[in-house]
Amino acid sequence: MDELNLRFAVWNVCGLNNPARRTAVTIALEDVLASVVCVSESKLQSLSMFDIVEYFGPRYDGFTYLPAMGTAGGVVVAWRSEEVRVLQSRVDSFSVSVEVASTDGTTWWLTAVYGPTCAALKPIFLEELRILRRELAGPWAVAGDFNIITSVADKNTPVVDRRALGMFRRGLNDVELRESPLLGRRFTWSNERAS
Repeated sequence: MDELNLRFAVWNVCGLNNPARRTAVTIALEDVLASVVCVSESKLQSLSMFDIVEYFGPRYDGFTYLPAMGTAGGVVVAWRSEEVRVLQSRVDSFSVSVEVASTDGTTWWLTAVYGPTCAALKPIFLEELRILRRELAGPWAVAGDFNIITSVADKNTPVVDRRALGMFRRGLNDVELRESPLLGRRFTWSNERAS
């Protein structure tokens, strides 16, 4: 396994409890053949290996998850052991982290997040990222839905919480995360409605 050949699917599914969304995920993963799937906003309070096979396909034989609180939130990370060796995992309040090993023995961490929508919880979420950065040794990648933006240009409406924007930028700087460029689209999300 060469980590450069690993494929990742990161998706805010807005609820795997919806049969149509589960079908869409299954179909998309058949095309993508991702080595690791990171799903945010699963809205599921529990998961079994049976569920993972049903939602993602039979090749996904490892997983860990953060349960939803009621019908909100939830994070799932699933992987194909034939392509990825996961050494350990941890579940925190807003995230799931897995330590991935490459064939040359190099290890790195992948954290999947679903940031809180409640403004009062955003500083706690950013502190969780700071703690993770201190405790997860080595290279680190973070993916998912932060539910917060870094730039006014990321907003599709004129209403912007500039205090939260600045807090998020400072938090990303504290943990030394950089945003991956998005090519060909302005946003990674869609509400499936025409603008």
